[in-house]
Amino acid sequence: MSQETAKDLKEYEILYFLSINLSPDEIQTVKGKINELIAKAGGVIVREDDLGKRKLAYMIKRARHGHYLLSVFKAPAAEANSINHELELMPEILRHKLVRKEDIKTVSIKEAGEYKKTSAKQADQEGLKSKSDKKTKVDTKELDKKIDELLSEDNI
Repeated sequence: MSQETAKDLKEYEILYFLSINLSPDEIQTVKGKINELIAKAGGVIVREDDLGKRKLAYMIKRARHGHYLLSVFKAPAAEANSINHELELMPEILRHKLVRKEDIKTVSIKEAGEYKKTSAKQADQEGLKSKSDKKTKVDTKELDKKIDELLSEDNI
């Protein structure tokens, strides 16, 4: 792979799950199909993780449990939609999600604490109040008077 094509590759993640009724050999076959699909699209597998069997939040295609797998790969940005479409056509995959992996800046706990303090100070300086401070009591007599005024107008 040349330097120019390596720069054009974006990093993606696929999280997918399979039926728990599949044998380990069948799971390896599905993983192989996905790897071939990525290679055919000009991509390279970076990492694969087997996350194991987990209970689903709700039934999907008559399954209550699924075998979760994660694949991280690099591929040309133009091929991401075709990979996603091919995954949708695979009957073994109950559900999947293909996302572009973003670089996430890590922040230390100390920096996060300082950010919270400065944000609170800025809010106080700008006169912003929390939701609990916004509660005010309304006089029902004034409210009734205002409603009567609005209803008595001819523009209704």
